[in-house]
This record gives sequence, C-alpha cells and structure tokens, in this order.
Amino acid sequence: MKIRKAIKKIVALGTGATMVGATIVGAMATADLDMYPKPFVENGEYNALIVVGDDAAAADIVGAIDVAASLQYEMRQTTTVSTGASTETSVEGGAKVETSSQKLWYGKGMASIKSTFDKTDLAFLADGQITDDQGTDFDYKQYLRVPNATVAWGEPDSTLEKGVLYLNFVDNLNWTNEIQFPTAVNPGNLTNEAITMFGKEYTFSGSATDLTQSSLVVYAAGTDQTFTAGDTTTITVGNDDVDVEVVCVNTQSSDATATLKVNGESKSVTSGMNTVIGGVKVYVKDIFAYTAPVTSGAVRLFIGSDKYTLANGSAVTTGSGSDDIEGTHVIIEPSGTNKISKIKIEVEPYSIEKGDDTWDFVEVNDEIVD
Repeated sequence: MKIRKAIKKIVALGTGATMVGATIVGAMATADLDMYPKPFVENGEYNALIVVGDDAAAADIVGAIDVAASLQYEMRQTTTVSTGASTETSVEGGAKVETSSQKLWYGKGMASIKSTFDKTDLAFLADGQITDDQGTDFDYKQYLRVPNATVAWGEPDSTLEKGVLYLNFVDNLNWTNEIQFPTAVNPGNLTNEAITMFGKEYTFSGSATDLTQSSLVVYAAGTDQTFTAGDTTTITVGNDDVDVEVVCVNTQSSDATATLKVNGESKSVTSGMNTVIGGVKVYVKDIFAYTAPVTSGAVRLFIGSDKYTLANGSAVTTGSGSDDIEGTHVIIEPSGTNKISKIKIEVEPYSIEKGDDTWDFVEVNDEIVD
C-alpha cells in the first residue's frame, strides 16, 4: 500500500511538470495500479521514468528510491536450466573431494571437506612392506594430504577477459605425498631394496652412505630386465633402441662383477652401481649366480634408469643432484638413532612454471600434474 501511494504521489508531481512527456502521461492515464508492476515492467523489461523535482521533500525522494528498488526486483526472470540425465561428475582413476555428508561447493576449501586420501580412495596409495638387509619386514602406509584450496569465481589472471570458476592456490598452499613407517626403519639397511611409492617402484641405492636420516637416494627403472652371461639383445627405452650385451659375469670373488656392452661401449660394473654406458643410464640392481638351465652368472639391470635424491629441506633432485624437480620440497622425519618414520614430498603449485607464469589457480577443465 505504501508503494502504491508513493507512485500516485510521484505521478501527481510528474504530471505537473512539462518535462515528463506524453509517454509517461499516456501510460499513467491507462494504468491500473492493481496490475503493478505493469505497465512499468513487463517480461523483464523496464518501461518507465521516475521524476522528482529539485525541491522535492525528503519523503518524496525516499519514496522514489523505494519504487525504483521495487521495479528493479520485479525485472527478475526465472529460467529453467536443464542439467541432462545426471549432475554427477566422474574422474577416471580419481577420487572426489567429498564425503558422504559434504560436497565441495563454491566458496569451500578442499581440506575443510576432505583433508586426506588413502588406499580406500586411490589405488596408488596402497599399503606396502619392505624387507631390510637383516631380513626384518617393515610395513608402510601412504597418504595424500590435500591443500585447503578454495573454489572461487572471478578473474585470477589479468589476461582473462571474463570471470571463471577456479581453484585458488594463491595463499601458498601445497599438497603432500606422505609415506609412514609405523615402526621406524633404518634406511642404511635398505640397500638395493625395492619400494613402491605412489604407484611406481623405486630401488634404494646400493650404497648405505646414500641412505641416512637426512637424505635418501632411490632409482626408478626405465626397463627392468635380468640378463645371463652371453646374452645379447636390443631393447626399447623411450623411443630409442638400445643394444645390450652381457659379456661376462664373475660371481666367484667377494665383490661380484659383470662386464656390459651398451651401444658398443664396454664397462665393468658392480652391484648397486649407477653409471652411463653408451649414452644410456644404467643402474646395476644385482649380480648373482644363475643355475637354470646351466650354471652361469646373471645381472639385473635398470636400463634408462632415473636417479632421485630426497634431501630433507630441499627439492627432489635428479641425476647428479643438480636438477631440481620444480615445485617439490622434501621432509624426512627422523626417529631415534639412525631411523626414520616418515617421508613427505610436498608439491607447491605456486612454484611450478606455467608458461611465463606459475600455477596460482586451476580453471575448470584445466589440470596440474604432480
């Protein structure tokens, strides 16, 4: 009722002013305020003019503002949006950031919904077991700790021409790959032992000096193959063919040796040795006696292997240790004398290059690969 009275009063003031014009006067002449907001708003379109005189009373100005707000509200339109057969999103081999009672909505942080993923969420986080040089078994568990990155809307990058829905990393957030040893393990006793970390097998260095409470050296196999003495073969590493020959194997001395020829270059190697032969990285996993079908020596090689150094407080490095893996940070938690209880590898999106920029955010349908 107040709005209708205000309209009547404003119209009365307006029709007395020569500036109103015939359009408004004509509309008001036929207007029935019981049909409000018609004829001022129809089908979401505004067709009116509100006029207040220079010397209008404060109450008239307030009334005009109220009417304008009311008409603006009446301009709203309801649209039905079809979402198709299903609103569910699926990710092959992935897991959703949600729980049975909470989903990741706009404005929410990931970790506030689900902070940790384990083997029940992602297969590559499976539990494992490693046996040390003394024959003792150690169980380990794997987790993925999620950052509290927020689902946001806007223009996080000045190059964007319009707002986008994105995951916001600008507060220096990171996620963490974590391995826990419920019973602390002495890494110096893990020489040449294999461990599956985050779905890929790695082998601890064959030298105990590479395995301490503060630094670990591991190798990832390009091609893992066992050869007996005299074997000659060609294997494919990446897109390249590599010629491999095991010239001889000596297992009679205290330190077993083998002579390898790779792409025509020969070299004598020992167990646990990491080297380059014929331009190819080779890690000697083991040299041992082989008894079938005849007594002979054999050697297990990682050909095209990659060396990784996990040093506490530093980035993961490859090769000789001079090449950092971008955006990584290692934390090794010691426990007691010469033992460790956790290995953590943090991944920092804001430290990873994305063209000329860094990963401060991830748009819908975009991805950042760890």
